[in-house]
Amino acid sequence: MFGGACADDGGAGMGGDEVAGETVGTDSEGESGTDSSTDSGTETGTEDAESTDAGSETTETDTETGAEESGGNLKPADAPDWVVVTVSGHCIPPGCAVPGANNEYLADTGTAQRFVDLLEVWGYSVERFSYSDEFYNRDNSAAVLQPGQGSPTIFGFLQMFEDLTMIRDEWVADFDDPTRILLVAHSHGVVWSHSALMAFPDLPVEIVIDFDGKSLAWEDEDVLLEFGDTWQAVIAAYTQAEGINWGFNLGAAEASWPVPGLPQQDLEDVVPAWVGTNIELQATSGLIMPFPDNDDNHRLDGSTDGIVRFESQSEDHVEIDNADSEAVDWAIGQVAELLGG
Repeated sequence: MFGGACADDGGAGMGGDEVAGETVGTDSEGESGTDSSTDSGTETGTEDAESTDAGSETTETDTETGAEESGGNLKPADAPDWVVVTVSGHCIPPGCAVPGANNEYLADTGTAQRFVDLLEVWGYSVERFSYSDEFYNRDNSAAVLQPGQGSPTIFGFLQMFEDLTMIRDEWVADFDDPTRILLVAHSHGVVWSHSALMAFPDLPVEIVIDFDGKSLAWEDEDVLLEFGDTWQAVIAAYTQAEGINWGFNLGAAEASWPVPGLPQQDLEDVVPAWVGTNIELQATSGLIMPFPDNDDNHRLDGSTDGIVRFESQSEDHVEIDNADSEAVDWAIGQVAELLGG
C-alpha cells in the first residue's frame, strides 16, 4: 500500500486544489509565535561539512536540470532540482487551522517559503511537500483519512512515507543528477522527520534542519496533562492491523536509540549516516514551553560530524521557527554557505 505517487508541476496533489504545502496567510500560529527577538544567539558544534496525495507546490526557474546534457543516466525532465520537505509540530489552540487537528504552520506562516525562495535565487527548480504533526491525513472536519481517501487539507506521516517512496524511486534512484532533498521540521515535527529518515536508509538527504526538536508528549499526551499527542498507541494499532514492519519501533521516540558513549537517545537527537548536513537550532526556555531542546544531536556512531548548531539566547520554542526569526536567518545562511561551497 506504500506505492509511490508523483506530483505535477502545478502544485496540486490528488486532493485537487487542497494543497498541503500551500502557502497561505500569516494568521495561523501553531507552535509558532508572532514575535521574534533580535538578540544574538550562540553558535556551537562541528561545522563540517496530479498523482500524489500530499500537497506539494512547484516553483519553476529558467535553470536547466541536466535533461539536455548528453550521456549519463539522467532523472526525468520534469523532476525538480530540489525538494523541500517541511514537518510542523503540535499546534496550540486557538492557532489550529482545523480544530482537533495539527496544521502545517511552517507552510502557513511563510517559514517553508524562505527555503524555497533561497533555492530559487540560486537558480534551482523546487517542489515543496508539507506535513503536520499527524499520522493520518485530515480534512476540514478533522476526519481521519488514509492516503488516497477523501479531500485532505492536512497531511501526515503515512502520506509522507508514500511521497518519499515516490521521490526515491522516480526522482533520486540511481540517477547521475538526482533530485536533492532539504528537510525542515519543528518540535514534534522533528520526531516525524527523523522517523522518516530512519525508514529510508536508501534515500540520501542532503540537508536536515531541526528547529528545537522535542519528543515530550509525542508518544503519550498524559505527560503534559493531556496537552500533546498519543502517537504511540495510534501507530501500534495501525502497525498491528496492517502487519507492517517499519524496521524499527516507529512509536517509540524518547530514549529509544542506542548511541556509543551516550545514554539512550531520543529519536529527534540522532542523525543517520545518509544525511549530509544537519543544522540544529535550540531554543531558550519560555513560558509556553519551559523545556526546550537541550540535548545536542549526534550521529548514530556517537560523532558530531556534519552537524552545526545554533543556541538561541532570546527565541523560545514557539518563536524559533518564525519566518523572520534570527534562528531561521541563521539556518538560511548555513544553507547558502553549503550551496556556495
